[in-house]
Amino acid sequence: MEGEGEKDMATPRARSASSAITTAAVVLADEEGVDAVSMRKVAARMDHSPMALYPHVGNKDDLTELMYDVVLGELDLTGIPSGSWRDDLARLAREMRRIHHAHPWLGRFGHRPSLGPNALRFLEAGLACVDGLGLDVDGMLDLLSTALQFTRGFVGQELGEAEAQRRTGMDLPAPHRAVHHAAAGGGWAPLPAPAGRGGRGPPRPGRGVRTPPGDGAGRARGRDRPPGLILPAGVTPLDRTSTCGAPPGRRRCRRPGGLR
Repeated sequence: MEGEGEKDMATPRARSASSAITTAAVVLADEEGVDAVSMRKVAARMDHSPMALYPHVGNKDDLTELMYDVVLGELDLTGIPSGSWRDDLARLAREMRRIHHAHPWLGRFGHRPSLGPNALRFLEAGLACVDGLGLDVDGMLDLLSTALQFTRGFVGQELGEAEAQRRTGMDLPAPHRAVHHAAAGGGWAPLPAPAGRGGRGPPRPGRGVRTPPGDGAGRARGRDRPPGLILPAGVTPLDRTSTCGAPPGRRRCRRPGGLR
């Protein structure tokens, strides 16, 4: 038999209250990060007591599920499918990238199946894009998830770079220029000291970075290692005659103290 709480949740007033709670939580996550979201803080934003929220949202896990689904509702799926599965998948990827940049915390969720209305709407649209390719359901899901998981990983890298830039004060073109200079055979170009590091320059040769060509000290530290090989600090190549058990021709690294 349906309980009184379940009946209350089915009313338009209850659904409206749940939507208002979820919206307040999304705004809080956008402003302060998803770790700042709690029933207490959401209730304070709505000028309610925390206990007033629980009849509409059971706990924080339920709240984050609602937050994830409401953000998926921002996806623009107009005109999908269009008849071109490649164009449709590319558009879905761009839409996913857009909402992940709008809500950087979104990548923390979506790792388990969601049955929210917007998640189901998105899944149906995605499957419609790859329908007619002669794939079974598992093949369609694999194709769709490959494109979307690549997109999530790419956006995660973008957001990580932006956070590193904010934290260090170093603009991204600076390390990119250094990499291009090294790839052209010029060794590592000096990098500007990041803000807040007391004016210290780049790490000294041998501290986990490639030693510039022609550096005698670098040759002494690793006489026979291939040019450009990067070894972490404290790691030295074993001699070919080592009895460490490595197959002939293979190189292994030993850390100080015999740890590998």
